[in-house]
Amino acid sequence: MASCAPQADPWARTNERIPGPTAKTPITIQTGHQELRETATAKVDGRLIEVALTWRDYRSPSDDFQKIWYGDMGTGRPTFVAESLKLSVDGEMINIPRSKYKRLASQWPPSDGRGFELSRKDAQLRLEIHVGDGAHAWTAGYDFDPAAKILIGSSMKSY
Repeated sequence: MASCAPQADPWARTNERIPGPTAKTPITIQTGHQELRETATAKVDGRLIEVALTWRDYRSPSDDFQKIWYGDMGTGRPTFVAESLKLSVDGEMINIPRSKYKRLASQWPPSDGRGFELSRKDAQLRLEIHVGDGAHAWTAGYDFDPAAKILIGSSMKSY
């Protein structure tokens, strides 16, 4: 027979303090570029982290359907758009769906990877890609578990 006594609501708010994640810690990376490809590498806990972002020229009319671009231009179409984003740990690829980077864009040719930032938050790593000049700037963030080699989440933020 079921008890008629009041049951605790597991979704109720409590005054108990739940510890939050620790602050992110920057990780030193080596960056470079070759034509329309920017790269970054880092060693983290003995693991080799590699990133490659390949850009391509904007193509009209095939890119014209995309109305929103995340980049350094206020309005109008970009000059360059992201073609591919590769992230690997010890040579094993972490799947980043195209929908998570396809709107990255820029008016300027790729640089030497200065827009890449890698940081740690507990056991997770975060790759950030900064596109913009301050007037119109965006950051794409990718949280991943280097041990499991999986993408945990992603975000896009305007500054």
